[in-house]
Parts: sequence; structure tokens; C-alpha cells
Amino acid sequence: MNKYKFDAIFWDIDDTLLDFESEENYSFKKCFSMFGLGEASEDLVESYKQINKKYWSFLSLGEMTKEEILVERFNEFFKKYNMHVDSKAFNYAYLTNLGIKIRFNDNSYAILKDLKNKIKQYALTDGTMLHKKNQLKNAKLYEVLDGIFISEEIGSCKPNKDFFDYVLNSIPKFDLDRILIVGDGLKTDILGGNNAGIKTCYFNPRHKKVNENVKIDYQIDSLNKIYDILNGN
Repeated sequence: MNKYKFDAIFWDIDDTLLDFESEENYSFKKCFSMFGLGEASEDLVESYKQINKKYWSFLSLGEMTKEEILVERFNEFFKKYNMHVDSKAFNYAYLTNLGIKIRFNDNSYAILKDLKNKIKQYALTDGTMLHKKNQLKNAKLYEVLDGIFISEEIGSCKPNKDFFDYVLNSIPKFDLDRILIVGDGLKTDILGGNNAGIKTCYFNPRHKKVNENVKIDYQIDSLNKIYDILNGN
């Protein structure tokens, strides 16, 4: 019998299990050089990140398709700096180089490995297969998780209820009160957990102020604190 308070964990990957920022920095700077644009300054990288964040919010709101945002984010960036670059080609190179440089947050891989066969663990991630193919392989997440669900394969993304319905229908049946989603995204992971009727854990290592109207059951600033939640503390 499972000794923990929960039978299953839904893990977010980017910026939860893995440090996506390091992947993003590596890929953007590498592609900048590949396309003959010189060295990408930290200011340029940060400018891109803000534009990228804005466009992904359009996806979660259903205002743009993933295919549109992947190119339009670079269109806006290059237009802002008057750079004449094929955004579609740049995006392909960028996605290809994402997932090469892997860095785990806290000791997340050790946590996943320790919990393996003690509790069911699944990863729920938004993103492209081109990126995830490299990322999942290099991070060796398939070796420690019971399943990985990628939005591009499902045809829907977090926080949509149909995304979570697909996941719940694809795994063993658990009491919804005994499923916990852990993620850094209030509008994706936490809202998605609310839509699915499961418990939520907000991973907030930088202690950001919560402004969104979502229900957070637990909040942690270190992934190691997941054990306190699982043990009912």
C-alpha cells in the first residue's frame, strides 16, 4: 500500500524539473552566431524572452496556434532590432538546439529516481516534439517516469480540460484527491490542475507574488519539500 498522501504526481518539466532558462540561453546564443548575427548580449536574450513569454500566453488563451507563435515571436524580435532574418529557419534551428544543454532544478532527477516504484509519476509538458525529443533523451526522463504527455502529441495544451482529460484517461484510475500536479506555471499547471479537479503545488523558488485567481493547495520553493507534502506534513 502506498504510504504517501498521493498516489500520482503530475510534474511540469520546463522551469520545474529542468532549468529551461539555461536551455533557452544556450540555443538562442548558438543560433544567433549560426545566422551570422554576432554575439547575443544578455539584453538581447532578455528581450527575446519577454517577447516569447507574451506569445506563449496567447497560446494558453487560445488566441494563436502554436505554429503561429513559434514564428511570430521571432518576427517581432527581428523587426524590433531591424534584423533581416528568416524567422522560420531561425525557429527550426532554435528548436533543434533546445534540449541539448540540460540542467536539473535542485536535485530533481534524484527525487524522481527515489520515488520511482513508490508513487506513479508523469510529466505533463507544453512544447514541440522537436524540442522535447532532445530534451527528454538528454535528461533521461523516460527512465524514471511512468509516462510523459506532450501537448503537440495530444493536440491540446495546459490548462485546457481536454488536455487533462486525455492524461487521466491514459493512466490508471486514481481518486482525483490523490493526484498532485507540481509546476511553476500559474496559468498552465495550477489553473490546469483546478480545471481537472486535482490538487495543486506551486513551485515558486523566487517567491513571486501570486496575482492570478487560482487555487493553490501547496506552495514550495525547493523541490526537496515535495516529501513534506507526500508525507502529509
